[in-house]
Amino acid sequence: MSVIFPALAGRSHFPVRFSGIYFCRSDEKARFHLPLNIKRSLADRTFFLSILQNQEKVLILIETQIWRKSIKAMPRLERPSFTAFSFQGKLDRQGRFVIDANLRKLTGLAAGDEIVIAGCGNHLQIMKKSAWEASLDQPKT
Repeated sequence: MSVIFPALAGRSHFPVRFSGIYFCRSDEKARFHLPLNIKRSLADRTFFLSILQNQEKVLILIETQIWRKSIKAMPRLERPSFTAFSFQGKLDRQGRFVIDANLRKLTGLAAGDEIVIAGCGNHLQIMKKSAWEASLDQPKT
């Protein structure tokens, strides 16, 4: 789960720091609740949900300001493939958000799936629990 975004590396531009591993299950509408501490951190903020570059089964939840800085820092030819799979969102009143249908299809996430939310400093990574478990078995280089 390494950081691939240039603007995410090094000093954070986002006052919130995420850490820890959280487990949840998506509901019948492919929504899921965020843990209370994360929900409080994201309240009244807009964010983007995107596919992590070079890791098609991993989503990132990234605050809008950092997403914009990441886009500016990317090589121009990489921007279209990243922005095409980025969707802006906001939490509903219950602290849930819906994963866009296109992102669900690309990541294999479905209603009722067990999901892992991993804190990665200034962003979150979201993936199926089975994909997360498989990543633990892969050798680190």
